[in-house]
Amino acid sequence: MNGKPVNVSADDKGYVIIDRTWKTGDQLSLSLPMTTTAEVLPDSSAWVSFVHGPIVLASATGKQNLAGLYADDSRMGHIAHGPMTPLAQAPLLIQSNPKDLVASIKPVSGQHLRFRLAGQAAELQPFYQIHESRYMIYWPYASPENQKARLKELEKSDELTLKLENSTVDKIATGEQQPESDHGFQGEKTDIGVHEDVHFRRAKGWFSYSLKNKNQAARSLQLTFHSDDAPQRFHLYLNGALLEKVQLEKNDGKGFFTKTYALPEAAQKSDTLLIKFEAPAGSETGPIYEVRLLK
Repeated sequence: MNGKPVNVSADDKGYVIIDRTWKTGDQLSLSLPMTTTAEVLPDSSAWVSFVHGPIVLASATGKQNLAGLYADDSRMGHIAHGPMTPLAQAPLLIQSNPKDLVASIKPVSGQHLRFRLAGQAAELQPFYQIHESRYMIYWPYASPENQKARLKELEKSDELTLKLENSTVDKIATGEQQPESDHGFQGEKTDIGVHEDVHFRRAKGWFSYSLKNKNQAARSLQLTFHSDDAPQRFHLYLNGALLEKVQLEKNDGKGFFTKTYALPEAAQKSDTLLIKFEAPAGSETGPIYEVRLLK
């Protein structure tokens, strides 16, 4: 108070009370010391982020390949669609326990809320201050003995992701408002939910989507399920005709898994494909997490 320390303590409700005769011009200063901590993902996968007090820290990684990363006022213009940088090119932090990485984070002398991560050229700063740049918030990490295996894991993930995206003709993140709206969602006795942070749609009746078969390139339909939901029974229709009576059992997959169904030759020549999921009488479809048309 007015440059002098005040002895205070919290009451039983957690409030700190300063009881005094107040005067015009009194100045009360409050300092909340902040520490830097490491936070791992809830699924315990080998990714770590850093926060300083309540402030999320990130690292600007450059202005290369920014085409497609600027939002505009067009429909869906807020969604990034620029070229992706391979995960294997991200700096790999070496530490068995990610919490121990905090000890290697040091403030940059003379710069407010700037930090250096030992062994890395990158500088950490508040995420809200980064603009017009690519950036990193989550960092891959590995123990010294697992470094090579972790790098191969990232390379494999890049390979699979790139292969899937290059093979995708159209896709729907089911249960999400915008993707469903963009694909002509219709349905009866249907609802949505979230499982392991992934949205899904299911129905005791039916639901459908209209997918675009650009250049008539689609050759198969891929659906994403989760083993926790098995067994699942539903009828899958394509352009009004029964494509498959789907029957999934507990041992058909582990965690999230996919099933692929070949498209009939006649359907391959259609520019638009109507996909319908229908529950058998007295049952429900079970959750569907993603729908993809593949080349």
